[in-house]
Amino acid sequence: MDSLTGYLAKGFELATAVGTLEVARRTDRGIDREHLVLGFSLGMAYRILEGEYVGRFREHPLRYLTFLSLWLAITRAVLPMDDESGNYSVGSGVGIGSLVFDVVDRKRES
Repeated sequence: MDSLTGYLAKGFELATAVGTLEVARRTDRGIDREHLVLGFSLGMAYRILEGEYVGRFREHPLRYLTFLSLWLAITRAVLPMDDESGNYSVGSGVGIGSLVFDVVDRKRES
């Protein structure tokens, strides 16, 4: 991630996660903490599985797309998200969990 592109990608991920969290805050129910924590866990689990078993898109595009499709289908089936607050809270949690895992993984490697 030493390249400018890597920093821009992480900056975009952070902006997206924070923006989604702000949208969740403005809904009728506000931020749903349970969904946020669940999304955080899903984001970290996604990065762990991606790193250990799948690889990046450039390395294995078909395997990556298959994993992503299955992951989204399983997540959608497991999470009964029928309200706006829950949807945005989970989305923000996934982004934050993914970023936290990346930061911790980079620190661990160095």
